[in-house]
Amino acid sequence: MARALDLLSAPEAEEYAEALGEIFGVEFDDDAVEQWRTAGDILRAIEARIGTGAATGPSLSVKAFYVLRRATGDRRIGPSTLLSAIDGTRRATTFLVRTHRRTNLVMPGAPAGEFSRAAGMLSLLTFVTTFILWTVLGDASAEPCGRSEALVALAVLFGGLGIAVAFGYWDGRAFRSDITTFGDLARAVALLNVGALSGIGASLRRDDVWRALRSWLS
Repeated sequence: MARALDLLSAPEAEEYAEALGEIFGVEFDDDAVEQWRTAGDILRAIEARIGTGAATGPSLSVKAFYVLRRATGDRRIGPSTLLSAIDGTRRATTFLVRTHRRTNLVMPGAPAGEFSRAAGMLSLLTFVTTFILWTVLGDASAEPCGRSEALVALAVLFGGLGIAVAFGYWDGRAFRSDITTFGDLARAVALLNVGALSGIGASLRRDDVWRALRSWLS
């Protein structure tokens, strides 16, 4: 915790402080942020605002588990239940967005992989190809594109964009590689919603606060 933090000297330092504030449910003034030099400084600043003490209620991850399970409406779900066995998790992005709306908790994002990158490249190539076709076909006829030429260009445009959308949709199917069970999801959500969960009865332990901070820093 004594290691110096370069991120606080970056131009985005104010955004970093706001992101931490959202996780822990507090606000940091500029003077306090300027004094941060190590992760320990941030931890002490957080503890000074939210306080930690003896455990009198469920831990953050346990509270997150019950809030999330209530959102699914399935009381049969346990911490070891595979996400793939839960209704509505066929596509990770859809499930996470729906759960966020029901709980108002921040959800871990679904990873962007090869399909998303391919979708971006395909969208760019589609627009470039459509522009070239429109220009070439127009020049070949010595007049602006007629009906048939326009249909060719539009077919390329909508066909390419349709495939790109399909790629993007397919990429949103997977959860993060470290989130395979409902308990994994609850732990990940707990690290992103310390302030919100403590506000509805979760106990704040120093280890939990540090774990959430370390996860954010990494």
